[in-house]
Amino acid sequence: MGDYSNLIVIVLIVALRFLMDRLIVRGEDRRRLTDLDKPRIYSLIINAVTIASIIALIIFVGDTPLFVGLALGLFALFGLSQSWLEKKYLPNTKRHIATLLSIGCAIIVLGSYMLFYPMT
Repeated sequence: MGDYSNLIVIVLIVALRFLMDRLIVRGEDRRRLTDLDKPRIYSLIINAVTIASIIALIIFVGDTPLFVGLALGLFALFGLSQSWLEKKYLPNTKRHIATLLSIGCAIIVLGSYMLFYPMT
């Protein structure tokens, strides 16, 4: 048996996101950003910039402790930009609150994981 702590962290983050969506986004208006044309393009641009930034971090920063801080910062910026788009284009769904809470919980989980299992 191997160390399954990475898998447990990923499952916990996905479960938190699913739970936040189910508990907070209620009612008949359950739209997403991908259901609208203009926000879908903005969301795709934000996703592409985030992925390119993470690839640049992996290439240029490597396995230093600075990587963890910068990656968590990028993750927070990604969550803030997604929730801003949801607030702007889907104000009645409360989806932006679910996004902020799930990103905040994910940052806490990832940060504490990196604190207890630092990169070597």
